[in-house]
Amino acid sequence: MKGQYAQQNILRNDVHDPPTGKGKAKMLGPGIIWMVSSIGTGQILFTPRIAARYEYSLLWMSILVAVALFFIIREVGRFTVVSGRSITNGLQDLPRGNKWGIWLMNVPQLALVPLVVAGAAALLGSVLAMIWETDIMVYALIFIIGCGLLVLSGSYSAVEKGAIILAALLIVISAVTAIRVLSSPGDLAAGLGPSIPDDFEMTFVMPWVGFFLAGASGILWYSYWVGDKEFGGTPNDRSETVEVNEDVDDDREKLAKVTLWMRSLGLTSGTGILLGTLVNVAFMILGAELLASEDDLPEGADVVEKLTQSLEGVWGPAGYWAFLVCVAIALGSSILANQDGGGRMFSDAARLLFQRPNNYLSNRNNVSKFFIVTVGMVIPLLIYIIERDPVKILSLAGIISAIQIPVIVFFTFYLNKKLLPKICQPSALSSGILLCAGLFYSALAIIQVVDFF
Repeated sequence: MKGQYAQQNILRNDVHDPPTGKGKAKMLGPGIIWMVSSIGTGQILFTPRIAARYEYSLLWMSILVAVALFFIIREVGRFTVVSGRSITNGLQDLPRGNKWGIWLMNVPQLALVPLVVAGAAALLGSVLAMIWETDIMVYALIFIIGCGLLVLSGSYSAVEKGAIILAALLIVISAVTAIRVLSSPGDLAAGLGPSIPDDFEMTFVMPWVGFFLAGASGILWYSYWVGDKEFGGTPNDRSETVEVNEDVDDDREKLAKVTLWMRSLGLTSGTGILLGTLVNVAFMILGAELLASEDDLPEGADVVEKLTQSLEGVWGPAGYWAFLVCVAIALGSSILANQDGGGRMFSDAARLLFQRPNNYLSNRNNVSKFFIVTVGMVIPLLIYIIERDPVKILSLAGIISAIQIPVIVFFTFYLNKKLLPKICQPSALSSGILLCAGLFYSALAIIQVVDFF
């Protein structure tokens, strides 16, 4: 139905009472879960490599990207909180119909998700091989299949709680260690001033920017995690949304509740970004202090191996093992998050694009399982068999992610401005920063494409 909701105000039918007191703390879950998935690849693999080559000279860029991502994920979450719909669901209301936005958003993800799963599994296999000397491929295959089966079993929500605890341990260990090894706080502070190193190489930096705090996939999944935790209320399908009449008292009451929910969303989003940024700065310090003196830039699992060896000298065997186990858990969490989030996103898209009455796609659970098996397990296995270098795999994924982020940003800006009630729309400041973020990522994407050709 072309343009069914264009230029209208969409508000969920049922708005729950906003959390108060201790209830607000429980709503931090989506932000923390998002952070757990974000530290698995970009922070552990790319940040130390960036610091090993450029030391602290790109610290300012990481802070800039973190601020931009706060506004991006909050605005993606805003659409879900106000409308009750996923961001994928909202894409069917873009101008000119034919659901082209859903295609444009999900086709790159069909390549991105299996690349991330394969790359994280390759890196995790290399880490585990440091603990028990076995063929890396065995570990990689076990974790791709094992994590997929865990998601299929519906037990992922229980794993999330344990992953949050272990992620907290990783944050503490990395932060305390970074403080201990930091030799010159002045050099770290100098990195906050914008500057470009003389040997700056876009193809080297682009994957780091693309994967910074989960990347394009994590931005899209945030919509689903916010909905799953019932921010605002129970998630709706498009058919359950209504047009707001702001002269109706009932609608005014709902609008007031949604406005309060947005404050909880801001706190949740900020928590995830802050914790993720803390880990990133810690790994940048570790890379600059422990790896920058190396003759050769560390590749793949060498990053983790050299860091753990250096940390053994700082903390002894206990620190070595604690850090190694936490890194392994973070990488495993990244695999799980990609398989679970990808399954939700692709099943939602397939239902919207191809659903017919009483066909297979009407059962979202079946479709989700199909995509978890194919995109989350089978294709990553094939990718890993073809290419086993996690740096090459994840570098390609990071570039795809960085190119897709501006698309997500501009789509989200349009949906929030055109479909949501005026009182629930982002402020002029938030909109301006969101557009600047889109232009920033667009510039990086254009430079990357030009550099490639």
